[in-house]
Amino acid sequence: MSTSKKARRQFLQQLAATSVIGAGGISLLIQNALANGKDPLASGMHKITGDVRVNGVAAKEGMLLKNGDTIETGAKSQAIYVIGKDAFFQRDNTVVNFAGGAAADVMRVLTGKILSVFGKGQRTIQTST
Repeated sequence: MSTSKKARRQFLQQLAATSVIGAGGISLLIQNALANGKDPLASGMHKITGDVRVNGVAAKEGMLLKNGDTIETGAKSQAIYVIGKDAFFQRDNTVVNFAGGAAADVMRVLTGKILSVFGKGQRTIQTST
């Protein structure tokens, strides 16, 4: 395992151990993703707290997600989800758009806070700042 992969794994394990990202929440999702290696978790919404919308429609756990979707969390809300080989922990008052079509590797963080773990491959993250 490369040094950068070891460092990333250690950082994620430290976050999980200190419960910075919530017991059983994203830490469990990331732990499962790391353990699965080449077999990523199923794409979709894994955990929802509060008001979460996908393309303007109220999200439900198990809901399928794909490139081209816009995910929005309201006040005191959060979402944990997987798209392809990438896992996301989206915090309150956040809007994220995942480009579709030829630009499927583009993630636009329009507002807010998000923690992401990406599978192999190149990604582009666009932010307002």
